Amino acid sequence: MRLVGKPLEGKTALMKAAAGGHYLAALWLLREFRADVNAEDFESHTPLHYACLAGRPFIASLLLREGALVEARDNVGWTPMMYAAAEGHPITLRLLHRFGANPTATDADDWTPLHFAADGGHTSSVACLLEMGAPVEAEGKDKWRPLHLACDKGHFPCARLLVNAGAEVNAQIADGQTPSMIAAVLNHVEILRLLAHSGADISLADADDWTPLHFAADRGHTSSVACLLEMGAPVEAEEKDKWDKWRPLHVACKEGHFPCVRLLVNAGAEINARTADGDTPFLLAALGNHVEILRLLAHSGADISLADGE
Repeated sequence: MRLVGKPLEGKTALMKAAAGGHYLAALWLLREFRADVNAEDFESHTPLHYACLAGRPFIASLLLREGALVEARDNVGWTPMMYAAAEGHPITLRLLHRFGANPTATDADDWTPLHFAADGGHTSSVACLLEMGAPVEAEGKDKWRPLHLACDKGHFPCARLLVNAGAEVNAQIADGQTPSMIAAVLNHVEILRLLAHSGADISLADADDWTPLHFAADRGHTSSVACLLEMGAPVEAEEKDKWDKWRPLHVACKEGHFPCVRLLVNAGAEINARTADGDTPFLLAALGNHVEILRLLAHSGADISLADGE
């Protein structure tokens, strides 16, 4: 009977057989030793969790036929379907759905299986879950939706599926960032284009009044800056807070991103614009010892005699 007991790490023999894809061993344990099909390890994982994590549909089917709980939850609220989605196992997802798994279930952070599939870039699993009616607009912790996650990780095929399924392209997370802002931060140009062509408003600002162009300029993502300017992003977008008033050019000059500065200047950015402290792009470039940018600004008409507000 030690075969079906829990060893020190909390995993039963059936769990190990399920994880390893050993169908005959699992069948033998269930039929000959009456192993507990819903036994839990120290983190409340059941054999079905292990089978779904590893993408073992035949064993998952066996476990379900033997009475495994399709909606069993571990200590963070993950169901077997969430594990299958997180690891990209669409065949297992379909099996679970046939046995009654709920594609709208949420974990402790309010993530659905679709959140996990989108975060992992598992295109087939995203498509499978959407076919099952998984909610494309489900909001997790801090109001993150599956589209935000796909944009964050740069998973273009998943982002395209979600957009085509009706995902709101201007949805904002808790700090006000949109999918476009998230894509701009990480230089996912293909996704930026997809969002813009699907109706995203690239002039929207977050809680700090930053637009996608601010984020791209801050990170020095030249290709994203070029893409956003090409799509009509406002080059003079300004923080509304009276204590800030930074524009994309200020940000690029402070960080020393010469190619971005050149793009912004060529797009008509006001080179003598002041922040709330009175700093001009030229002053910010001088502060950071960005000589190449100083030359560019001077040759583009910057007033090098201007002082800040201090």
